[in-house]
Amino acid sequence: MLKHVGLHNAQKIVIVLNQMPNEEHMCLVTYQEKLPPRYYNAVMSTLNSPEGQAAKDFATALEGAKLEDDRNLAKVLYTEGHLKKVPANQVFATPYGYQSSNKIKLNELNEYMKKIEQGGDALKKLEEFDENKGYHGKKKKDDLTETAGIPIAPTPTPVNPVVAKPVPEQVSVPASVLTDPKSASNELRTQGDNLRAVALQLLKQSKILTEKAETMFPTQPKRKKGRPVGSVTVVKSKTK
Repeated sequence: MLKHVGLHNAQKIVIVLNQMPNEEHMCLVTYQEKLPPRYYNAVMSTLNSPEGQAAKDFATALEGAKLEDDRNLAKVLYTEGHLKKVPANQVFATPYGYQSSNKIKLNELNEYMKKIEQGGDALKKLEEFDENKGYHGKKKKDDLTETAGIPIAPTPTPVNPVVAKPVPEQVSVPASVLTDPKSASNELRTQGDNLRAVALQLLKQSKILTEKAETMFPTQPKRKKGRPVGSVTVVKSKTK
């Protein structure tokens, strides 16, 4: 994992300041491939140093770095125009490598960093980012489809048929029914009502499934009895 690196418009950058003073939506970066070789070597050496990785903002480490001619590295980069302000929402932090799909927008990272001291959800999400090597490590299928530019087809509404209770194979008669006629009448009435409710549910389910089947594959109309329309039967009369 390497801090303070990212991409802007597909170009490799070093993130010097995550947020500009009084312009929190902007950040300060330097484009690696546009640096002169000796500046590039000095920047990358500082970036990979313990001081560079420990710094909250890379600018702090740059201010303490010097070139071979003893010039201050941060001042040289600023004076010669190698530091650029860009919108933070256009920058992707790539701590796991430029080629990795595990990246996060810098403005989102800044927001999480603000709330990190509060713990809770912000801290948990940053921990997940580190454990899963990026939020994109566990993308949902719909997100992947949208990223690929493939239109997502609407999910058809399933038909929920009425689920009827199973019909009991045998009606059990409690022992109290055999000794108390009044109890027997109540028990049998209750069981009869239950069986009647089950029958009604089955009829309702059958009707729904039949209508669904007709929409999928209509039944061919039955042919009426009798001769086909247009047929003529010629009756010859017998001559006497």
